[in-house]
Amino acid sequence: MDAKHLNITRRDLLRISAASAVGMAVFPHLSSAAAEAPAIDFSDRYVTCFYQFNREALEAFTASNRLPNGPGYTHVMSHSAPRKEGFSGRGKMVHDCGPSYKWAPAFDLFSYEDWQTADDRALKGIAKEYRDRVLDPKEGADYFAFNEMPLETWADEKVRGQVTKLVRYLHDIGDGGPKRRGIFYLSESNNMDLSVWKGSPNEFFQAIDETCDLLVAEHYHTDSYIHARTPEQFTKHMDAMARAMDKISNPHAKNLARKKFCILHSCYWGSGKMPGHKLTPWGGMVAPDHDPQEFEAYLHHCIAATRASEFGRKRMAFSPLCLKPGELDEKVYSMVAEALAHDMRKQQA
Repeated sequence: MDAKHLNITRRDLLRISAASAVGMAVFPHLSSAAAEAPAIDFSDRYVTCFYQFNREALEAFTASNRLPNGPGYTHVMSHSAPRKEGFSGRGKMVHDCGPSYKWAPAFDLFSYEDWQTADDRALKGIAKEYRDRVLDPKEGADYFAFNEMPLETWADEKVRGQVTKLVRYLHDIGDGGPKRRGIFYLSESNNMDLSVWKGSPNEFFQAIDETCDLLVAEHYHTDSYIHARTPEQFTKHMDAMARAMDKISNPHAKNLARKKFCILHSCYWGSGKMPGHKLTPWGGMVAPDHDPQEFEAYLHHCIAATRASEFGRKRMAFSPLCLKPGELDEKVYSMVAEALAHDMRKQQA
């Protein structure tokens, strides 16, 4: 079953990731807090983006220079965690992987109560609480990662207006503090079908374009969903929103589609079980039913279908790479890293 058919938010996933944060080791030699960074044009870089990760994932990416550092590469690492528990040194871990590795702690919308009815002052307070935590030198956030966009945003202009304001405040609260650009995660639902949106999306797209460097379209599909379609059909499904954005007159929508659209695939390969659910909402493949070779083939299929699109050809996202101990097979880290390294070699050939 695909995540879009499940009544679940990232709130469930935060409870799981909390368990995996316990006892994590960190890399030495932390760099200083990230300096204020201008917008980066990702359209001509090889960009990878990940949601939920751990030390083992980073070790797999840096081993044998699989995901290298350099002016032509950016690797964005984002993670959700309960606000009171923090991110367990992940900013330190990311920065010590090299200058191409960027830390984007998640702003989990549903961890804040009453945001839907909050006035501007309260919304600024929400943004300030998050910024105070992640701009602290011990976190040194390079980006904010807007997470948990409501599934009903497409139909509710008021909700969309609140999200739009929050994105701007997360970028710059206007208190003289450093500006931070964002990574915006777009939940799969009717949010990705512009033909059904109520009201104008112009202000929303303008805010995202002016404050964020990536618009990540989440596609937590299972292998059965993917293999039931031809590669061409799967590509058209994944980039449907970008194609629609490119056709409307709004220049911000066009810029997002052409330079910032990034397709996210599931890289789940595990037990298939999650507390409180009959089946994991992460999609991907259930390890007891599929061997490593099948999972590797699945990864290559996702990558090839994405590269076949004219939108985001060099931008790719995967999730999850960190769950409750025992939920995710340990081979996932190296298989995802090697699949992307193989793709990178093809792109450079």
